[in-house]
Amino acid sequence: MDKERLEMIKIDAFKNRNYDITKLMHGDVVWLIEQAERVEEQQKELEGRKKFESQRAQQVNNLIGQNKRYREALKFYAPESKYVIYYSALDGIKNDIYFDSGSRARKELAE
Repeated sequence: MDKERLEMIKIDAFKNRNYDITKLMHGDVVWLIEQAERVEEQQKELEGRKKFESQRAQQVNNLIGQNKRYREALKFYAPESKYVIYYSALDGIKNDIYFDSGSRARKELAE
């Protein structure tokens, strides 16, 4: 309907080169103004959506980075061999997990 109305106004206004634009019907002028206002509102809404999408994209990127860091930390703790305790009379206990005491996990969780 809106597109048809606009086409009718264009035809009426430009059907002959000597047409006086001031002869547009009052209702058509009001409708054209309303359409222009709607465009402005829609542009503002679109800008808001773009900003929202940009913020969400940044959050997703942050979460992807966080996920990568957590995976690396889990790789440190995951191997079963890390939980085997070796004891040497000279060095005492030898175990990466024992010496780490969870510091790597706490560091990753703090970021």
